[in-house]
Amino acid sequence: MALSLEASFYLYPVFGVLMFLYVYKATGQFHFPFLITLVSGMIAEIFFLIDFERYTYIVSIAMVFCFSSMLYALREVMHFQVKNFPKHLFVEVFLGVFSVTMFISYLAYNILPEIADLPVFLVSFVSLLIFVSLLYAIPLFNKHPSNLLLTFVATAVLVESTFAFIYTYILNIHFFLLITLLCAGIAKVIFGMFLTRLESTKKIDDDYI
Repeated sequence: MALSLEASFYLYPVFGVLMFLYVYKATGQFHFPFLITLVSGMIAEIFFLIDFERYTYIVSIAMVFCFSSMLYALREVMHFQVKNFPKHLFVEVFLGVFSVTMFISYLAYNILPEIADLPVFLVSFVSLLIFVSLLYAIPLFNKHPSNLLLTFVATAVLVESTFAFIYTYILNIHFFLLITLLCAGIAKVIFGMFLTRLESTKKIDDDYI
């Protein structure tokens, strides 16, 4: 753990700078929301490594900023028109959302008694559910191929959060920590890739509905 913590102070900033430069070079724009995403995500992950139970407040607030900045960056592709929803997938979508929500809620419910800053954690938890739900919803209403990347981002964040809970409160196995950090990195990389294609996904093309 000490090695992971020490390395994080060097690796996270380098990773963040490289990701930001990648998006900047690809788009030619100073993407401020993505910068907030990278900085807040880095803060959350470093303090999670230090001691999540001690710094629950900082980690939770940082994740709220992270989720909010990502959603703000996606504001122009969040077009939810009922006519565009694939009605033949309603049952599958409902069952998927219900199952995931119940699993995460059950996991969170079991660890609630052990969380010190419960109110702010709940805010962060609700932000997580909203964030994941919206990212899964966008590709359903606009089937532009690039929007599929958001499904991967949402899945990576879900896996990251699940293994973070398990590692902290259930099984303190370093493999779970590795999966948590790996998924966090994957989510940012894929989200950065999506931002480089954002312009092409803003307009809903009839071919993709």
